[in-house]
Amino acid sequence: MALTLRIPQPARRLTSGSTFQSLLVFAIKAVAGLSGYLLFALIARKSGVEEFGKFSIFFSAAMMAGTAGSLGQQVFLVKEIARAQHADDAQLETAAYAFSFVSTVIGSVASGVLFFVLVTVLYPDQAYSVAVGGGFLAVTYALSQTTLGALRIQNRIVLAVASRDLIWRILTSVVIALLPWLLPALSIDAGVALLSMAVSLLCIIVWHAVAIATRLPSRLSLRGAIYRRWMQLTAGLTFVAVISSADLYIFSIVLGKIVPASEVGPFFAAMKTVEVVNLLLMSVALVVGPNIARAIAARDSRLAQIECNAAIVIQGLPAVFACLAVLAFAHQLLGLFNASFSEHANVLYVLTIGTLVNALAGPTVLMLQLIDLHWRQVALQGGSLIAALALLPMLVHEFGLVGAAYAYVLSKVVWNAAAIISSRLKTGVDPSCLGLFGSGALTFRQSVGELRRALSKALHDQR
Repeated sequence: MALTLRIPQPARRLTSGSTFQSLLVFAIKAVAGLSGYLLFALIARKSGVEEFGKFSIFFSAAMMAGTAGSLGQQVFLVKEIARAQHADDAQLETAAYAFSFVSTVIGSVASGVLFFVLVTVLYPDQAYSVAVGGGFLAVTYALSQTTLGALRIQNRIVLAVASRDLIWRILTSVVIALLPWLLPALSIDAGVALLSMAVSLLCIIVWHAVAIATRLPSRLSLRGAIYRRWMQLTAGLTFVAVISSADLYIFSIVLGKIVPASEVGPFFAAMKTVEVVNLLLMSVALVVGPNIARAIAARDSRLAQIECNAAIVIQGLPAVFACLAVLAFAHQLLGLFNASFSEHANVLYVLTIGTLVNALAGPTVLMLQLIDLHWRQVALQGGSLIAALALLPMLVHEFGLVGAAYAYVLSKVVWNAAAIISSRLKTGVDPSCLGLFGSGALTFRQSVGELRRALSKALHDQR
């Protein structure tokens, strides 16, 4: 007699609900952040201070090129597929997929070629492997951004996050750890590290492609595509994507022109340390993103505020405790990269404050994109970033490496404040922690009531 394991109905509903999925993705992001941190620490130890500084600069450039090459198609898919599904238009949904995939292929190849050309022209003294590895990484990262968006809109967030954010890092770590053993004559330099990351990511993309193909609505076709609006939207989202990711990478790139590569390494290590917390914040946005998109498409500000409040609650307390832990163990965390990096713990202190501001501001980038204010986001976030970069040489000259951290925090504070105000003026929705206290589409009492209702439903399956 066969033994069949049946999960009780309440348990099935709990595990399939958005709250459980948020917590699961949050946990995966936590492990992914740790694995990513250890990956870069491994590269630093294998390559040395000078070579790791070079890797920091070219990795940052490759990530920015890949982000530009994705043409903002991750958000495009989340936004346009949600719109098509809300209108129950299967042809429009299929056309949106086709348009996104074609755009990504073109953009990714262009970004990879551009990276290769610029490195060979501007940095002729660098190893050829840096141009090849960085260009390949730009292509694969661009492709993975779009496959991530397709998995998000198919409600397969766990697969997307686990594969791209966790398994990719673990796989790359294994490759870099084994290379000196398999090829004793090969040293781990910037080019080898970049190429290892690109090849590992290609494996993840193939996995994504197979998974996505099983749930596409029908045979892909551009029939019914809204070319003019979609191309305008793509242009806006491309600028948005580049600006949004620029603060993570452009400081390292510009810093490489101001200080020696050996000093860029400690700053990059500090950025990657706080990125562990940033990944936790992004995980919540990944889960609630489609829900907020559907609420905005239905013009339901109340529901959008509920989803934003849920995101703040889920990410808020863990983010605060994570930031406190980083502050407490700053010297030890930087020391894992290289013992000399511990001297720059003050850089990590300041960057952590900027991360905490980002956490309490909520999904500001996502909100402005969904309410068709992506051009305003470009102006606001780009303006604050340009102002911070303009002050960077002076701040570094005046305060040393910690001056770069001051510039980073300045851009975060100005941008998030402007984004919150813009969202409130356009929709009445406040994506920040202030939305919990009645500054958005719900009063404080309504916010508390909705949170209690969501928690009760998740834990007790009450209707």
